[in-house]
Amino acid sequence: MIQKVKAATGDSIRTVIDTISEKETQFTAIKALAEGVPGRLLVILPLVEGISDVRKDVEVECSSYLSHKNDEPTFFAVTIIFSAYGFQFKPFGLNDDDRRELSAFLQKVPDLVKDGKLKPTPIKKFEGGLENVYGVGYKYLADGKVSAEKVVFAV
Repeated sequence: MIQKVKAATGDSIRTVIDTISEKETQFTAIKALAEGVPGRLLVILPLVEGISDVRKDVEVECSSYLSHKNDEPTFFAVTIIFSAYGFQFKPFGLNDDDRRELSAFLQKVPDLVKDGKLKPTPIKKFEGGLENVYGVGYKYLADGKVSAEKVVFAV
């Protein structure tokens, strides 16, 4: 899969946000980053052991806690999302690199979709509204049936 991602993007990915953040996805994400240039990996769950050792030129951060850089608290997810869209959000500031990287990626998206290289996550839809979240939804999750899909409940 890593070779397919690198081929589809011309080995140009410099920032990855891993929204699953399990062991396999963290290692896959860091290996998908462009070679020979510094990169960034943001995960939403705690970092898995050894992920920071895979590539020393990749900044690895977890957004589920506040980290500290230059003696100032930095919540990386907020920084990249706000600054990628050109907004300054105190005390996080504005990062022009985030905006350039997101802009470059978004220009590639139409061709990636058209060529079938970027596909949406399959959806598993449950009827019965939010009442089914606790019964049906949690059982589906507890039984280990959620895998590479987005679970939604029709209301």
